[in-house]
Amino acid sequence: MDRRLAFVRHVPPRRLFRRAWLVAKRRLVDRGLDLGLVTGDMLAQVGAPLADPLPHSPCVPKGEAETTPGGSIALTFLNERQEFALPVEWNRFSGDPARQLWMMNLHYMEYLPALPDELFQAVIRDWIAAHVRLKPGYWADSWNSYTLSIRIVVWMQEIARRRDRLDPDFLALAARSLASQTGFLVRNLETDIGGNHLIKNIKALAWASAFFVSDVAKEWRSLAIAMLRRELPVQILGDGVHYERSPSYHAQVFADLIDTRVALGNAAPAVLIDALDRMAQAVVDLTHPDGGPALFNDAGLTMALAPADCLTAFATAGGVVPLPRSIIRFPDAGYFGVRSPDYYLIGDAGRIGPDELPAHSHGDIGSFELSVAGHRMIVDQGVFQYVVGELRDRSRSAANHNVLHIAGRDQAEFFGAFRCGRRPAVEGEALPGEADGMLMIRSAHDGYGIRVEREIRTDHRRITITDTLGGDGARTAASATLLLHPNVVASPGSDGVLLAVGDARAIVRADAPVEIEPAVHWPDMGVEGSTSRLRFRLTEGRQQLVTTIEILSDRSKAR
Repeated sequence: MDRRLAFVRHVPPRRLFRRAWLVAKRRLVDRGLDLGLVTGDMLAQVGAPLADPLPHSPCVPKGEAETTPGGSIALTFLNERQEFALPVEWNRFSGDPARQLWMMNLHYMEYLPALPDELFQAVIRDWIAAHVRLKPGYWADSWNSYTLSIRIVVWMQEIARRRDRLDPDFLALAARSLASQTGFLVRNLETDIGGNHLIKNIKALAWASAFFVSDVAKEWRSLAIAMLRRELPVQILGDGVHYERSPSYHAQVFADLIDTRVALGNAAPAVLIDALDRMAQAVVDLTHPDGGPALFNDAGLTMALAPADCLTAFATAGGVVPLPRSIIRFPDAGYFGVRSPDYYLIGDAGRIGPDELPAHSHGDIGSFELSVAGHRMIVDQGVFQYVVGELRDRSRSAANHNVLHIAGRDQAEFFGAFRCGRRPAVEGEALPGEADGMLMIRSAHDGYGIRVEREIRTDHRRITITDTLGGDGARTAASATLLLHPNVVASPGSDGVLLAVGDARAIVRADAPVEIEPAVHWPDMGVEGSTSRLRFRLTEGRQQLVTTIEILSDRSKAR
């Protein structure tokens, strides 16, 4: 089946129709037709004055900015720094697909919290003046509904924080624009995409409903609550993990829902409070000892708020932060692992993502990450960019994950930047052992056209990985790989490959020859570090590979 048909057949018809409708509207507006999507009199419907008091977010502002000696604003997104003077060149890279995400970041305006009051007001005035009407391509960055949802919340939260210091004229201007942008959002909700995008939309509606006082604001609140009741049972799995199965997007959605709970106050529905309580455990358990998230699927160390900041905000909003567990099991998402004083292992034995939204999925079934004595040692490659091309393909393919890979095949049929045709059938489970720290993680899939099984067994300070090929596996060119963190030094010897980073030591052995090859690590968007990958090749005729990792660091003795 053509990969596009394989992709489309998983998308619910209501989303296809919604996308067709949105695309039609965009084309009409691009040709100069005024559909009334942006209305200047929206504030008259929403009402003034603003609510008093305004809600305050418990989340730490994420963005950064600096002012140069010449008075310009220096902004760095995706590891690319640009300087702007007033008036801001808001369309500097518009129309450049390679920089669309950079442009969206510019219009997110998450850097506003770092600006002094006068400059904060000047930048918002400048944006409003430049975006009175929709321009061709408006939906790509400046009036993209996802972008807009982030931007208006930043404005409202910063206005709440600075309210007594802002000019009355500015407040009136900003309120009029916020009302207009929220009205646009209601007409352009991302129900064609769903997932984390729709959660951003809901958060923006909830925040706007608490910012304004009127019947229209009450309608926005009712809409936000209705969408929460529809989306959360779908998007938050029974084990508490967000269904897109990315630790970074899980943290982002968690933080968005905390803000939503604060904005809704006593109107927050029980389904929201229950979801937050379950999501908190996943934030705790999908965090490495260094405080950063695991990097399964599309993820980055700073892509979302830091896990500790998320949990602090959760506690501030009234939640109870759970403790980390020694045996980690999220059976619905397929994440399993072990946390001990000596090491932290987290494995992915689940589906690549939801069938209806595989945008952030990778070919990482059976992959795992390992920290030893607090240091990351075996890591996921990460993701460098969301632009169609070789780097995007590499970030998603099984060949670049810590799995058994068959040359010329992939676990799923990834294409474009966010699409996937054929998907594998996946089995995954984890069984605890008789002693503390013992766990057996089993996964199996048919993504390569044959059945491939992996068993990861943890026993005290030894990890044993057994890969088994089914079917015609003996006639295929297969190898298993382990990507090392850039700080790890790999020293091959007669007894295996010694891995060392800081005071952490481990030795890797396998019943197959090992090669150490150059590789790259992408811990964040636009960030690349040189590193090494261990590769173990299955010789012809063999269908099983056994690899062991012995943890040499012993923190219990050190104490």
